Amino acid sequence: MNRAPWGLSAVVVALLSTAANAAQCGAVDSNSPEAVKEEVNRLYNKTLDATEYVLPSGTKAATWVGWEPSMQDQIACLGPAAVPPTAELLRSPARPFGRFLAVHMLGWEGGPDIVPPLAAVLAKPSNPEKLDYVKLAALEALTAAPPDKALPVVEQVLRSEANRDLLKAAAGVKARLTRSGD
Repeated sequence: MNRAPWGLSAVVVALLSTAANAAQCGAVDSNSPEAVKEEVNRLYNKTLDATEYVLPSGTKAATWVGWEPSMQDQIACLGPAAVPPTAELLRSPARPFGRFLAVHMLGWEGGPDIVPPLAAVLAKPSNPEKLDYVKLAALEALTAAPPDKALPVVEQVLRSEANRDLLKAAAGVKARLTRSGD
């Protein structure tokens, strides 16, 4: 009675099943650009919906409340496949905190493709007297990109930015990227 072939078959089936599910993020097929875009938009809108409420006067208001850890995990699972729809959200957010959230999402997605949209955020002029929380988040998000792609952007910020807080953050990001690139 040789049971080895059955045992080996079970292992092969388990490995094939795991490989097939590797492209899945929950019920989302990360190989489908349409499915990824739909999921990115769903999570983005769900998170921003939680920040909005109507005052007794009827005025709509928003207060940042953060995101669910499961949302961050799902965006990270989608990874680089989610960068194009997230960059699209970054270019045209009409919602309070939309740019801030999209920048964070890019950081969770990671990879070299996050650099151009983050560089565009960092290239916009800012008030030297007021901390730009979106730019601060963009600097942090760059740490999820390959150092050789992110460092030129951070160095440009160090050359052109007037806000002291952003300069300090950029110096810290540059130090981390330099260490991770060694």
